[in-house]
Amino acid sequence: MNRISPEQMDKLEAQRVDKQKRGRITYNCFNLKYNKDGRVQCSKGRLLTRSKDGSMDELSALRGITSGACKDCPDYND
Repeated sequence: MNRISPEQMDKLEAQRVDKQKRGRITYNCFNLKYNKDGRVQCSKGRLLTRSKDGSMDELSALRGITSGACKDCPDYND
């Protein structure tokens, strides 16, 4: 992923805080793992999206997007 400026990081943090107030967010789970393609996936094997491998775009996770798999996950670990 390209470098993110401090201003962009502040904006991403604000988005995460806003979404966190509404419940669990994918970004906060310690089961989230980064892969080399700029995507993230669940180390427990949960499908985060409908993509072929179930992974989610890294920037989506940084923005605080919540995967449906995380909302009621018994393995959610923050």
